[in-house]
Amino acid sequence: MANHSSMWDWPRLAEIVRDGLADRERLLREEQAVYGLDSLRELEMHPILADSILAQGLGVWRERAYPSMVGTPGARPGKSARDRCDLVLTPSPDITLADPIETHREQDWLLGKGTREHTPSLFVDLSTPPSPAPMPGLREILPDDAAWIEIKVVAQFAFTHGVPGPNSAYSSELTGSLARDLAKLNSEPLVRHGAVMLVLFTQDERTAEHDVSIALHRCLDRDLRFRAPHSARFAILDRVGNARCTIVIVPT
Repeated sequence: MANHSSMWDWPRLAEIVRDGLADRERLLREEQAVYGLDSLRELEMHPILADSILAQGLGVWRERAYPSMVGTPGARPGKSARDRCDLVLTPSPDITLADPIETHREQDWLLGKGTREHTPSLFVDLSTPPSPAPMPGLREILPDDAAWIEIKVVAQFAFTHGVPGPNSAYSSELTGSLARDLAKLNSEPLVRHGAVMLVLFTQDERTAEHDVSIALHRCLDRDLRFRAPHSARFAILDRVGNARCTIVIVPT
């Protein structure tokens, strides 16, 4: 899926997610479920996507802190103060993600600026001078080698107060969600491989293609940086008006 010296395979990732969601759709049909995939909230979609990717042999880490916000010596931000990314991928499940802030905290102690809340590791080599760039462990990769993915779920037809119908906020949700997460990824200098993963439910394929194109052009108008999107799609049972699910990955 990934080579440390090249980009992640975004088209393949779109196919993996499509296949995982299509499998879930088949189960819902077999169960004759009243509600479909398009009824799921965004946070309910996260574990389904994560499990689909994990099943293909990749490491999947949910809600990991972005690496660039490290603060200053003696004033490092706590976990709750750091923005988090929905999914971070590594080449395999046994490869974790190095967190630069932990190395910075150990360096703070070397410089006499550590805090009581964050004591240094028992294994830190106190004879080693501070390094300008945190070094990963044997089974870790640095943030700029991982894939950082923000997830957005948007539906043309949705449930409002339990009642299905046209989503009156559809256009603004589509453009706004893409723009916000692209801006977030653009602002992270340590994220080389970032992407917004959009799970879009529409009445047909043409609607999805047209609306995503318009939304991305509006993002360009806002000077947001991204590369060519990759998509995969499949049919879903029309329960509320949506008959197509399109996965769009927009790399930064």
